[in-house]
Amino acid sequence: MLVYGADGRMRVDTRAAGGGWSGWSLVPGVGAPDFAGPALSIAALPDGDSQIAAIGLDGHVWHTVRRADGGWSGWDSPSGPAGGPMGASAVAVAGMPDGDGQLVAVGLDGNVYHAVRGRDGEWTPFRAVGGLRGAGTFAGDQVGIAGLPDGSSRLLLTSR
Repeated sequence: MLVYGADGRMRVDTRAAGGGWSGWSLVPGVGAPDFAGPALSIAALPDGDSQIAAIGLDGHVWHTVRRADGGWSGWDSPSGPAGGPMGASAVAVAGMPDGDGQLVAVGLDGNVYHAVRGRDGEWTPFRAVGGLRGAGTFAGDQVGIAGLPDGSSRLLLTSR
């Protein structure tokens, strides 16, 4: 479980298969002791790791992995479509059966973008999600993504 507490800091807790909880712990930050921001998402990977995607107080998309052993990979930021950091207002992450991750975000221009993180930790740059009737972009407000057992993914978004 991943939440922002009343103090604005990100916290994580793990529920064991037997039903017990590990207890809340703070998530390390990017250039700060703890992570804080307006949006977050978490997804499981087949090896027991969890991917976390979030938008920081700087407005950029960030990603880290909470390893099954409790360690952290450190935050990184996939490049936006024009290079440089990806600014966004909403974010979602999916863990894929092969260990890859897929990340979707609503960019600051209001369009939906998608990036893939390979098992090796390398990212593709964010690319616009095609719109209806052949449009080059799809405007959205909120996004969700799910990884399916066959390796495909399903994107859900609300649009204006």
